[in-house]
Amino acid sequence: MKLKQEHFAKLALKILSFLMQKKSLTMKMDEAAIKSTITTIFVQDALKIENITKKAQTVMEQHKAKVQTGEIDYQKMFPMIKKELFKKEGLPLSETNYSEDHIKKLSLKIHDKLYLDNMVDYHDDEQSLMDIQHVMGEFFAIREKAVAIARQKVSSLSKNVAPGSNEWNVLFDKYLAEELKKWGFH
Repeated sequence: MKLKQEHFAKLALKILSFLMQKKSLTMKMDEAAIKSTITTIFVQDALKIENITKKAQTVMEQHKAKVQTGEIDYQKMFPMIKKELFKKEGLPLSETNYSEDHIKKLSLKIHDKLYLDNMVDYHDDEQSLMDIQHVMGEFFAIREKAVAIARQKVSSLSKNVAPGSNEWNVLFDKYLAEELKKWGFH
């Protein structure tokens, strides 16, 4: 499931709060500006991922006739095309689950952007980078668990709700929000 801007904003706040709590940085700008910068980095990354997915769908659309005749297996070809497009963009394939490599790259981007834009000074560069990675890793691990629980809750309803339907999406979002709130990401 695609992350929403509100999730990124909450994660940005968690990162900044953790760094401030550990006294890992000195802020040169206000908290809102720093949080906004971090959120923007996440949103731009998510848009890249979304655009890659759309490109893969476009490629598959060009081969629609071959898919319909069974000459091309959509279930096999689509992930292969996406993987190649992700590779071409220098991104690890991590549409729903952010891989460790992806988290490291985003952490470094956040760390460097805040410093290079003169928004913060780090007291220990290496430790602050590890702290950013830690918070991100924790968030994505929790989110992965919350997604699994939310999916299970929707599928266990006595009323059979079709996956991908509007009703399924509404219920899933509701259960996901509940689970994230339990873990302190509300």
